[in-house]
Amino acid sequence: MEFVILGLLMIRQMSQYDIKKILQQKISPFFSPSLGSIQSALKKLMDNGHIELDEVVEGGRQQKKLFNKPTR
Repeated sequence: MEFVILGLLMIRQMSQYDIKKILQQKISPFFSPSLGSIQSALKKLMDNGHIELDEVVEGGRQQKKLFNKPTR
């Protein structure tokens, strides 16, 4: 699942909920991922340096955590 998520993040940055929604829409007939499995895959990708996390803050409150490919 990590490679599917990495492919999605190569297109644009997304939150884990965006990833879950896209996976449900596109891959749902074959596989239904839970948020836990998505979080685990995102953690593996971050630990290996394949993706980065951006936290969006608006009005002094954290609004979203967006994952994207590294800018290197």
